[in-house]
Amino acid sequence: MGGHVTQTVNPLICTIEYKCHSGFPSKEEAEESYQKSQDAYSSQIQQLKKSRKISFTFSEYLDYWFREVYSPYSTSKSTLFKYRWVLYQIILPHLQNDVLLDCVSEEFLNKLLDSCQRYCQNGGYYAYKLLNIILWFAYQNNYIPEKEFPKLKHYPDPQHKSVFLSTEQIRKLLDQASTTSSYLEILFVLFCGLSTGEILGLKYSDLNSKEHTLTIQRLCTDNRAHLDTPTFKLP
Repeated sequence: MGGHVTQTVNPLICTIEYKCHSGFPSKEEAEESYQKSQDAYSSQIQQLKKSRKISFTFSEYLDYWFREVYSPYSTSKSTLFKYRWVLYQIILPHLQNDVLLDCVSEEFLNKLLDSCQRYCQNGGYYAYKLLNIILWFAYQNNYIPEKEFPKLKHYPDPQHKSVFLSTEQIRKLLDQASTTSSYLEILFVLFCGLSTGEILGLKYSDLNSKEHTLTIQRLCTDNRAHLDTPTFKLP
């Protein structure tokens, strides 16, 4: 049995609703039904955008901001990957419905943030922070009319607890680590305070054996994830 998700436009309240259709006897019939629903949705959403004189739905604008506004000018790979992860793994998959960009409301955003928070610990916080940046840009460029959402839920900063090892615990850790292929990396973390990206960016030329110094001058991030999957003041 095959199935697919359809998008249906409700022009009265300018929303796009998602529905799951299943029970197709074959993959071919499911694909045919999906294509018909996509063609119908494309026609409906274009008519609605034209009548409202708005270029984006909420989800389309998030994707547009990341691809066209932020990514081409980002100077930090680590921040780029963090924003992409928050947008494409937390925010967009948890949209229960979509709206035209100028119809975004506190109620709509609060439902989305609640869904993000249920997905993972601090998901609401990270979604909140990124939406703050994106919607502020939308406001500055006259895509949305509101400047503030006073009733929007606030998600506090995550509390990071430091863990301190005793001398005996460090000795046991090093004893175990010395038998692994990651021993050098563990030494860098414990005694030099290096992050994973800084360790991956090291070269032999960064080590000065005469002066016993190590120069940190590059940061490597995991570039395997595909970029094609890629301030509005929130209180």
